[in-house]
Formats: sequence, structure tokens, C-alpha cells
Amino acid sequence: MIHIFTIHSHITFLAALGTIVHEKLDTREVVFICGSGYTPKLTEKFRGKLVESMDDLYSKKNFWDQLRQVNYTHSSNEYIINITKNENYIAYIDLMSVFNRYLVMHPNCKDFHIIEEGIVNYADYDDFNLWTADLRQFDWQWNGFKNWRQMLNAILRLLRGRSLRILAIPIHPNLYTLHKGVNAYCFSEQAFTYTRPEKKQIISFELILPYIKHENYLIPDHSWVWIGDTLSSSYNVSMEHFEQAIMQLMEEVNPSKEKHKIFLKFRGPESKKEKEITLNALRAYNFEIEFIDADVIMELEFLRAKNLHVLGIASSLLIYAHLMGHNTQSMFKYIPNIYGVSLMNGYQTISKKVGFLS
Repeated sequence: MIHIFTIHSHITFLAALGTIVHEKLDTREVVFICGSGYTPKLTEKFRGKLVESMDDLYSKKNFWDQLRQVNYTHSSNEYIINITKNENYIAYIDLMSVFNRYLVMHPNCKDFHIIEEGIVNYADYDDFNLWTADLRQFDWQWNGFKNWRQMLNAILRLLRGRSLRILAIPIHPNLYTLHKGVNAYCFSEQAFTYTRPEKKQIISFELILPYIKHENYLIPDHSWVWIGDTLSSSYNVSMEHFEQAIMQLMEEVNPSKEKHKIFLKFRGPESKKEKEITLNALRAYNFEIEFIDADVIMELEFLRAKNLHVLGIASSLLIYAHLMGHNTQSMFKYIPNIYGVSLMNGYQTISKKVGFLS
């Protein structure tokens, strides 16, 4: 039986490996579908197959090739048959993305399961709009031609084969553990809220290390670490509130402005202003900054190092650092709750449940 894992980030890669070890799968029967340009670093112990995701491949094609593959249903079916040689398989997915819906609904898919994806698996979502998020792509009313963009997008999605049945499938992964036979593979009991304990398969960070090609570790014991995240583009938090929050956190963790070295990793999509404010705040409190490259797997750094002081905003890395025994603090508690109750209360609930935000 083929075992297909969809991965797009360090944590989904680690969760996939954790599932393989937990279930004692033969890696020769494993296929990693790598999305968002992600390429995992694997040792020779892993003997499976790495393939580029269908969406990544599509984005690299020229206009005429894209036009020939405009029907998503047909293209995904061809893609799945190609990577599996038309054999039966079990799918392990991170989120119920559009492609993953086709993957689990394909007649050759005999079972599917959910692997940990990040902070989404720790959230207490009770918003029905999140369950049916993709259907909002069709939520427009006739108003002359003022809504022509929404109308055109709706028509194009239907032409691509994305039917209302496909779009109506909830994107949130936690919901699927209610189905018989669907398990949740996760690193902590706190993950997958509302999932019955017997459905949670707890996987280990330590046991997957032999599969990962990792360079020399970067962060010494007892170090300070800053984990970046984006608030302005994702949540429309003002730069004024961003700056106030980070300065309050600095005052909390280093009020006497003692000199420390801090290892800083930006997430990537932060705005120039967010980065500038972050750097200025750290330097104002006497932190000497050393930047961490984007391809460094921070979860492995946290696993090896001892007694780190990990600071940040709302990244799932704060959760993983705390679960590995590090002192973890977030500036999120200092941001005024005016940007959406579900956003602010949701993260406060996660933080208190995991235990790193007082």
C-alpha cells in the first residue's frame, strides 16, 4: 500500500516523519507531496519518493500549458494516477486544501488521516464561517456589474471543475477526526481540540532525528531567541500597537537592559516596518542580534538546546518551544483586543491551554 503525505513546512515535514515512525511504515512505500516550494532535508534512511505538488508544478507552466490543464478535476486525477501508478493508497493530509479534497475523494484512496500542521490544530474554533470558508468565494449578489470580479472568479472556478460540492467540504482539519477511522497524528495531547483521546496518535520529535539531514546546531543552551510573525498583513494590527506591545514585552523580560545575545528568525512575510520596529526594540533593550537563516528547522534547535528564553508573537513555534521545556513568552497579550474577538480570544485560549501565557 502506498502512503501519501502532503507537506509544505517544517512542522508538516516533522509530523509526517513522526507518523511514519509511529506506524512503522516502510519508507519505500511513502510519497511526500511537497508544496509551497518546500524541500525536506532527508538522510539516506528515508527511501521514499519526493514529488512536487500539482499546484507548484502548474505555477511554473507557460500560459498555453496552463490553459490545457485549466480543469482542476481532470488535472488532479491525472497527477494522482501518475504518482501512484494507479495503485491504492492511504493519504495523510495537513489541511483540507482543494487538492487534498481531490486526493482523499479519489477512488484509489482507501483511508485518510490528519497530521499536525501548526497552531490551527490547537485552536478552539467555533465559527461556522471557518468551516465553510471556500463557499464565500461564491457569496456575491447581483448588483449590476459592480461585483464583476466576484462573478468572473465564480465562473472560472466552476470552469476549473471546482464544484460547490468540492468547495463545501470544510477546510479545518480538526473536524475530520469525528469520522470513524480517521486519526490525528500530533506531538501533544493539547492538539486537535474536541478530538477524542483515543483518536489522537501522539508522535515523537526525538524518534525522527535519524531521518533528518541536519547541519551543526546553531543555538547554545540558555540563549535568547526571537520568533517573528506578521501582524500587519494578516490581522491589520496597527504599527503603533505593534510597537507598544513589543516594548512592553521587552520591559517585562529585560527591564534592567542587561546585555544578551538573541537569535532572531523572521517568518518571512513581515513588513519592512515590522522588521524595523522589532530590531529597534531589541537593540533598545541591549540585545545583540544574530540572524537565523530561513531554512533552519527551529523545532530541532528547540529539541537539542536546553533552557532557552523564546520570545515572539503568535507563531506555533512558541507552542513547540514550550512543550520542549523552554521559557516562552508572547507579546500578543499586550495588543488591544480591537481587531476581532475570535483572533484575540482564540490565541489567548491556546496560550493558556498550552500553558505559556500567564
